[in-house]
Amino acid sequence: MFDVDDTLVDFSGATRDALASWLTSLGVDGSERAYALWRQAEKRHFASYTEGLISFAEQRRRRCADFCAALGLPEPADTDAWYAGYLECFAPALRLFDDVLPTLDLLAARGVTLAALSNSSSAHQDEKLRRFGVRDRFRALVCVDDVGGRGKPHPAIFHAACQALNLPPGRVIYVGDVLDTDARAATGAGLRGVWLDRSASADPPSDVPVLHRLDQVCHLLDQKGPRA
Repeated sequence: MFDVDDTLVDFSGATRDALASWLTSLGVDGSERAYALWRQAEKRHFASYTEGLISFAEQRRRRCADFCAALGLPEPADTDAWYAGYLECFAPALRLFDDVLPTLDLLAARGVTLAALSNSSSAHQDEKLRRFGVRDRFRALVCVDDVGGRGKPHPAIFHAACQALNLPPGRVIYVGDVLDTDARAATGAGLRGVWLDRSASADPPSDVPVLHRLDQVCHLLDQKGPRA
């Protein structure tokens, strides 16, 4: 079972490039400071969405308004239209990581059942995976709106995904790019949580396995024990 953004697709890289392009088209400097402010606003309001407090569209509106205020820009008269302009830059910038298709092929050859789990909306992630031609590789796609707004790190979303596979949590390896929200939360829910640390920028934790490339997950299938 895989997380989607920054695990299968390079969400952060696309965000950085798209934001710079969109701001440049508005005559604004798309600097690193702008990117940092955008991600701060995203983190703040996306959390409200994953907690079931606001809709997916509303978190986008609030993120846009907060970002413009923080950057000293006038608040857009139509935040939906502003965000739509950003998305026109984002869509062509998004890519699968180069290790995704080889990994999916290796797992398929071994008969491993696959699923995707995301804190984003199901329609949004379904479209994203279909765009790259990999949606049919996953028997299930489970997102926040499929479980009543109870996103990661809540155990409910992990358990819902396991139920969709008709497998007990202990039979499922979950791989995600965020140590606490993905790997440790999955472990706490009874799955075998794995942290995908592509940048290898941190000391490896002792409580969960760490991968630096997605294809390394195949080695976990041959390991035994609680950290397999």
